[in-house]
Amino acid sequence: MTSLPGAADPSIDILLATYNGAAYLEEQLASIEGQTHPNWRLIARDDGSADGTLDILAAFRSRHPEKVTIVRDADGNLGLVQNFSRLMQTSTAPYAAFCDQDDVWLREKLSLCLKRMRALEAEHGPDKPLLVFTDLTVVDDGLKVIHPSFWRYQWIEPDKGKAFRCLLVMNVVTGCASLMNRRLVKVAAPIPIGSRVHDWWTALVAGSLGVLVSDSEQTVLYRQHRSQNIGAKGQGLLSLLGSLVEVLANWDKHRSKTAALFTQAAALYDRFDASLSGENHRILDHFLSIRSKSFVQRCHHAIHAGCLPKGPLRSLKFLLTS
Repeated sequence: MTSLPGAADPSIDILLATYNGAAYLEEQLASIEGQTHPNWRLIARDDGSADGTLDILAAFRSRHPEKVTIVRDADGNLGLVQNFSRLMQTSTAPYAAFCDQDDVWLREKLSLCLKRMRALEAEHGPDKPLLVFTDLTVVDDGLKVIHPSFWRYQWIEPDKGKAFRCLLVMNVVTGCASLMNRRLVKVAAPIPIGSRVHDWWTALVAGSLGVLVSDSEQTVLYRQHRSQNIGAKGQGLLSLLGSLVEVLANWDKHRSKTAALFTQAAALYDRFDASLSGENHRILDHFLSIRSKSFVQRCHHAIHAGCLPKGPLRSLKFLLTS
C-alpha cells in the first residue's frame, strides 16, 4: 500500500483514533472517501468504545477492504495521546495525517497539504522532520459555522507561533489539519508519557529538529460539541477574563497542566539532546529552569528566552501556574 516519496500520488496514512465516536464518525469517514487525493490508507485504533463505533469502522472496512486497517491489541484504553502514538508506530507510508473522529474534511485537504509538503521536501529534503498545518473552520455539532477561521477565533498567529521558543508554551498546530512526512513520524514516535497532546509533541519535534509551515486555507470543519476532548474557545476579552477566574478557582488542575509543559520539554531534551542545535539547546535550558525560580525570576527567564504564550492574560496564566 505504500509508495515511493517521488511517486505522482504518494500514499498517505490517515491515523484515526476513536473512542465512543458513533455520533459523528460516519460523516468523517464519508469526507475521507470524498478526498481528491485517492492514495490513502486509513489506520484506525479504537480505545474501548461502548457504542457503535467499531461497527461503523467494520462497515467502512468492508467497503474499502484494501484501504482500511483496524489495529487490534490487548492494551485496552490508552487515552487519546497514546492511542495516536500507537497509530504513529503502525504507520509505514511516506506521509501521515492525524484524524479525529468528529470532524469533516474538505475535499482538497489531503491534496493541499501534500502539495505544500512536496514543496517543503524539495527545499529541505525528505530526511528532515517536516510538518504542514492549515487553518480550520469552527462549526457547531450540526456543522453550522461558528467562525470561518480557527486561528482568528483563537487569536493564533501561526507564523510567529511556529517558532520553537513559542511552541514550548503554546501549541498552534491542530493535528487534524496537519500532515507529517515519514521522517517526522519515525523520530517523534512513540510519544512520551506525560506529553500534553499528540499534535503539540509532533510540532515540537518538527520545530526543534526540522521545519513546519502553515497554510491559511481552511481544510477541516472543526466540530465543537460537549463530549470532545479538545476544542476551540473564543478569545474575546470577557472569555479571557473568565478563563483567568477559572484558573484561580481550579488552581491545582491548571498547575498540573502547566507542569505537563515542562514534562514534555524535558522529554524532548532527553530524546534529542545530541541532535538539537546550539540555539535550541539554549532556549530549552532557559525554559526548563523557569520552574525553579521565584515569580519575578520566572518572568525574567521567560521573557529572556522568548517563551511566553501570545497575549498578556495567557502569559500571566503561564507565569502564575509555573
